[in-house]
Amino acid sequence: MTESLTLELKPSKIYLILSLSIHLLLIFCTWYYFHNIWLSIGISIVLASHLYYFSRKILLLNNNSTKKITINNNSIVVENNQNKSNKYPHFYCEYQSTLLVIISAGKESVIIFKDSLENQSLSGLNRILGKNTKC
Repeated sequence: MTESLTLELKPSKIYLILSLSIHLLLIFCTWYYFHNIWLSIGISIVLASHLYYFSRKILLLNNNSTKKITINNNSIVVENNQNKSNKYPHFYCEYQSTLLVIISAGKESVIIFKDSLENQSLSGLNRILGKNTKC
């Protein structure tokens, strides 16, 4: 019997809030501790541009962001925003915690935040990963 699971990924709220908080704290520290206004302005511009670039990755708006994963007993198919899909014959769970799962497929690592999945998908993912890998 072949078990298959398709996961539609959505942005992780926990990761977005955490990264926004860290960036805002860094901008606050820049203005509070640096006494040179030009240094504060320069670092703030760099942090703001990094926040823009990083938030596009978190919100899954980049072309190479993973939007759909299909896991079978024997393979994993990863689809990105450009509707390009890569099929990997072997995969294994690299890391698993209460907040995130990292699946290694070929030379690529697929990072899945557990709050970006529905509860039924999360239990199915845990079942398939527990059956196929030692994570």
